[in-house]
Amino acid sequence: MTKHPRIILYLDKVQELLKAFPTFTIQQVPGAENAHADALASLGSTLDTQFRRSIPVEHLDRPSIEEIELIDTMQIDEDPSWQDPIIDYLTNGNLPTDKSEARKVQQKAVRYYMHGNKLIRRSYSGRHLTCIKYPQTLEVLCKIHDGECGNHSGGRSLAQKALNIGYFWPTMRHDSAEYVKKCDHCQRYKPIPNLPSEVYHPQNSPWPFMQWAIDLVGPLPPAPAKKEMMIIATDYFTKWIEVEALSSTKEADVERFIWRNIICQFGWP
Repeated sequence: MTKHPRIILYLDKVQELLKAFPTFTIQQVPGAENAHADALASLGSTLDTQFRRSIPVEHLDRPSIEEIELIDTMQIDEDPSWQDPIIDYLTNGNLPTDKSEARKVQQKAVRYYMHGNKLIRRSYSGRHLTCIKYPQTLEVLCKIHDGECGNHSGGRSLAQKALNIGYFWPTMRHDSAEYVKKCDHCQRYKPIPNLPSEVYHPQNSPWPFMQWAIDLVGPLPPAPAKKEMMIIATDYFTKWIEVEALSSTKEADVERFIWRNIICQFGWP
């Protein structure tokens, strides 16, 4: 006879499960033969969570006699996806009523096609990319960035890796950059440059060969005609370089270089 309230609950649970069996037998196991099962039961009740993967013991999150509370649920409609207009046009031929929006959908749909229920995009490299939407985009970024083979790469590298694997969504570069910004490990262990911050002084060159940087290099090991110096001119816009070896760096030599190599070829800077 069971007297303990907890044992009574287990007895009721066993009797409920026995209704699913047409026949059954009950056999008593001596304590000497039940030591292994008893040790496993005791280990399972006192096992710490960090060792569950190394010891094959099933851990029950709650007793089988515990009542489960039913939670009221309601369906929430998803927001319209960027794929919906393209899929609707490819499958049903429907277009938005606005002419400009309809033209945009037609132009975008040229690079897409349907494969079953999935929208596929043709890329410039010839690779066919599977189009996904949130929350699948977050799962893909998480596996690539934080997964077993992830290396916590930067935003641009993370987006490129998602493309190489075969996924696409329009905001993948922005989403990748935002995901990296929210990564705790990236913020904690990111290398920080030790150089002090300074105000940038950009050199503005509105068109090619408008502004040049000229410098003298030397003395160098002597070359034929005793040329030991070099004069170098670099265009700020195109990074085009003009170089000439000189035996001296007099004013006339520099003027001759500027006239022949810059003005006569590219015009007045």
